[in-house]
Amino acid sequence: MYQISNGTYTMHIGPAGTGYSSWRDIALSRWTDDPVEDNAGFFIYLRDLANGERWSLGHQPLRQTAERYRVHGTKGRFLLERHDRGIESRLMATVVPTADVEIRRITLRNDSDHPRRLEVTGYLEVVLASAAADAAHPAFAKLFVETEAIPEQAILLATRRPR
Repeated sequence: MYQISNGTYTMHIGPAGTGYSSWRDIALSRWTDDPVEDNAGFFIYLRDLANGERWSLGHQPLRQTAERYRVHGTKGRFLLERHDRGIESRLMATVVPTADVEIRRITLRNDSDHPRRLEVTGYLEVVLASAAADAAHPAFAKLFVETEAIPEQAILLATRRPR
C-alpha cells in the first residue's frame, strides 16, 4: 500500500488500484483492509461503447488479467499503467502539498487500428466519519451522507447531515 500525504490529507492506494482517502481522523471513503481479496475502495471502470466490453483500470474489482500492468510509486505520486484491448490506460494520483486535495488523472490512448468510444466510470463509497464508527455500523453511517450535483461545475458534493 502506497501512502501519499501532506500531513492532514492522506491517500492510501495499493497495487490493485484500490484504496481510500482520509482527512485528519475522518475517513472520506470506505475501505476494508483485506490483503487477500483487496476488493474495496475506489474503482475506475472502462467500457467500450461499440461492443460492451468492460474492464477496470486497476486489477480490482473485475480482476481481469491485463496484457501489461505496472505500478510505480514515489514519495509524492502513484502511477498505475495498464494495456488491454488496444487501449493503454494510466492513472496518476497525488495529494497537493499545499492544500487538502487529492488529484487523480486518467489518461487513455488508443493503440488499435480503429476509432474507439470509451465510457469511464469512477466508484467509491463516501463515509465522512471516523473509520472506527463506519466499521462498527456501516449501514447506519450511510444514512447520514447526502449528495448534491452541481452540473455547471461537473461536481458531486457529498456532505454529512447531523443526526
